[in-house]
Amino acid sequence: MAQNMNYETAYSYCYNGLDENCDKYGRLYSWKEAKDACPAGWHLPSSAEWDALWYGYIESAGSVMKSKVGWLNDGNVDGNGIDRFGFAALPAGEWVSSTGGFEELGRYANFWSSTPYDANGAYFVSMFYENKYAEILPDYFGTNGYSVRCIKTEEVTVDSTGCESTDLWCKNTSRDNNYRVNTGVDAGGATSGFWWDTYDNADGGQSIITWPAARGNEYNASVLDSI
Repeated sequence: MAQNMNYETAYSYCYNGLDENCDKYGRLYSWKEAKDACPAGWHLPSSAEWDALWYGYIESAGSVMKSKVGWLNDGNVDGNGIDRFGFAALPAGEWVSSTGGFEELGRYANFWSSTPYDANGAYFVSMFYENKYAEILPDYFGTNGYSVRCIKTEEVTVDSTGCESTDLWCKNTSRDNNYRVNTGVDAGGATSGFWWDTYDNADGGQSIITWPAARGNEYNASVLDSI
């Protein structure tokens, strides 16, 4: 989706209680509400899916995802981005559960992920007007109000013929002898992972993400760091 969700739920908020802010920035949701805010056929992205979105732009993810207008320009720092992907992240601010107040309109854009931090909290993506980068951070209680973007749910079938769930690499002849890196096993026991194109062999070479794992699967960053 190219805009923030504006679907009203019990614990979602318009900044400063103004409908016009919901129309412009979307609503601010607690994590519990965020998980159910997306319509059928769409879902709240995991932290892995956020990572995949800005792959190749690690140091400038904030700049390439921010909208071209609407961010604070304080005379020293112009917070607007270049919106390379059409994501057009708006600085919707946040609702702070500990105070019941609204803060940071024009300065921050925070988006929930579906990935839990622990039994209570979850991870969210944060962009600040002064920074070119974006961060994935933990919200320890999941009760603050952040923006929601939904992504389309696609069923991904991974060919694991001849692979064991413990294999790090598995050759897939149906994709021109490229390799798949296994990066975890979901609750149902199916092998999850990302496809990586490798131009020399299984443990080195140029690699790119071609599509993410099916919804609900997570990856182990230490596995990817070794590639």
